Amino acid sequence: MGNYARSCCMATGSVTASETTEVTDILPGLGKTRVLGGVNVAWSIAQQAVAVVERFSQAVIDRDFSAAYNLCATEFHARVTLETFGQLIAKGEEFAQGKFVEFSVDKITWIYADENSRNESNKDGQWPKDTPKQNKRCYVGTFWFCNKDAEQGCYGFFWITEERDGYKVAKFSFDD
Repeated sequence: MGNYARSCCMATGSVTASETTEVTDILPGLGKTRVLGGVNVAWSIAQQAVAVVERFSQAVIDRDFSAAYNLCATEFHARVTLETFGQLIAKGEEFAQGKFVEFSVDKITWIYADENSRNESNKDGQWPKDTPKQNKRCYVGTFWFCNKDAEQGCYGFFWITEERDGYKVAKFSFDD
């Protein structure tokens, strides 16, 4: 279990909203993204979200858990200690059956580009219930490699928020 070959698409959660635009390659190579709100705002959100996911992921691969943890949201810090954070990464690696050696950002499934979409219940999209609604920005899907040549590893999903000091990881999970 957990040792999976990479497949072509990913999705997380579901969101209900009246105005959804589907955008192809909001950033190069990311496929289709559903945008709630303005596409120009969504493009900026996508750039900043991918940047924080890349910094977080590289810190995990470098085994700099403190740096990765510091990229997590305030409410994440309130419920998860640095020690527990390291245990969550270890569980992800156990699930994937190996240490993470590389990652790729594959998809942004939803972008919350306006206040109306952010005000939806945190249950929609499986946001942590303590995430301030106004901070919600998007979901980012990744693939975490344990064996790059064999394309083995697991998917990683990130719930990204925006705080005063920038974009942060509100939640992450590893899945098949």
